[in-house]
Amino acid sequence: MWWRTVAGTLLLISLAGTGYCAEEVSDILAGLKNRYGNLAGISVPYTREVITRTMTMLPGKLKGDMAEGSLFFRPPFNFKLDQQKPEHELLLSDGEKIWWFVPSKSLVTIYPFRKFGKEFILLSDVLRGLSEVGEKFVTALVPSEGGKDTYGLELRPEPPWEDIDRIVLTITGDFRIAGVTIHNMIGGITRFELGELKAQPDFPDGFFRFNVPQGVKTIQEGD
Repeated sequence: MWWRTVAGTLLLISLAGTGYCAEEVSDILAGLKNRYGNLAGISVPYTREVITRTMTMLPGKLKGDMAEGSLFFRPPFNFKLDQQKPEHELLLSDGEKIWWFVPSKSLVTIYPFRKFGKEFILLSDVLRGLSEVGEKFVTALVPSEGGKDTYGLELRPEPPWEDIDRIVLTITGDFRIAGVTIHNMIGGITRFELGELKAQPDFPDGFFRFNVPQGVKTIQEGD
């Protein structure tokens, strides 16, 4: 399911700040925490590219399947991922339930957060400044995919995840996370480019819940 990759590894935020020469992982983590730690809520646009293992073995730089959308977050576990292209889909969580709505299929699948919320719990920690990253990942600086004046921060899950080998963040000198590249266990890549983050102190009531429209089929999973 695409949304579990997105939710588990979509480390999506982009903040401006004072430039800083980070030479150690601890410097970067401290900078991220300082920028993100006190946000009451955020919204940020993203583009996503999925590259299969076969495509990575072909010569030249190939474009994978593309998608565009926006992420909304309110601590601790309120999420809304609104994918607009190539097909409209919604993924929401209120900390108790997860809804995945595919309008083209008139279908919503509902999951209990207690069983399927691991990725959201991780994402919540990331969006609040990676305060527990040292307990969940082996971290290292690596060559950046973003070119000059950016850093590459590699996160390897510890203990290992079933489907994710490593995550590489592209971070600018002002601690803006400009990109996220996810490498799965079979050689495929999911790459995110992040737009401008907006601090959002409040959301309307019910923003992170899904009211099932009339005529939409509902599937309950994992009860």
